[in-house]
Amino acid sequence: MPCDPEYKECSMSTETICKWNKFFTYICCQDYEKNYRQIGGVNEIVEIDESMFGKLKYGRGDPSVRRRTWVFGGVDRRTGRAYLRVCPQNKRTKKALWPIILAHTIPGTTIYSDGWRAYRKLPTLGFQHKWVDHTAGYVHPDDYTVHTNKIEGLWQKVKKWLPQ
Repeated sequence: MPCDPEYKECSMSTETICKWNKFFTYICCQDYEKNYRQIGGVNEIVEIDESMFGKLKYGRGDPSVRRRTWVFGGVDRRTGRAYLRVCPQNKRTKKALWPIILAHTIPGTTIYSDGWRAYRKLPTLGFQHKWVDHTAGYVHPDDYTVHTNKIEGLWQKVKKWLPQ
């Protein structure tokens, strides 16, 4: 690979790159812990969804060697602040997802989701809940503001950013 003229040193060892990566990860984690805030609030809308990472695309590749992981996330429509968490035990059950929702979303928030059954009783946790049946369409037929396009767009960006 040709050297960039702005840099005096054009290559680093794999060990150096790994050390810098660990250091930057540490710095990001420290910043996250210091500045952590829940998203949402009264009169705020948070879209939630789960997505599988690592699945086969177009049926290519060996499924036995491909790691597949469920990731859960939420995004505040107004502020754009978001959270992504790996699902505990790689499950997307009510028991796995509700603690994540409670830890990252302020009670009283209006939550928009797809029709996944783990979300159906969110009002018992102090949230307002509206959902879209994705088998019928991606926008609620009676209220066009009820959709999960923002979180779906976030999944697309994250998956595009991650290496194949």
